[in-house]
Amino acid sequence: SRARITSMRLKGIAGRMEKAKIAIKWTPSLAKQLAEAGCSEEYGARELRRTVDRMVEQPLADGILDGVFKAGAKLTIRWKEGNVVFDQEAA
Repeated sequence: SRARITSMRLKGIAGRMEKAKIAIKWTPSLAKQLAEAGCSEEYGARELRRTVDRMVEQPLADGILDGVFKAGAKLTIRWKEGNVVFDQEAA
């Protein structure tokens, strides 16, 4: 299912973030909403992968490069009003 593929992509991102010492978790609705946002009859799962990359992985990478997310950060990723939101726990 699309939600399962999305969850697998998120788990892969979580694994890569672990190497940067950044812990991420996500709300249950995030995978479902991303799966719907990335739904494409024409491109199938490839569009889903691009959606997750564009809405989750790229903003995470930008946050690391910009110094917003640092080693030791704990993030919760959620869906809010059509957007992905990154909540950072106070250290």
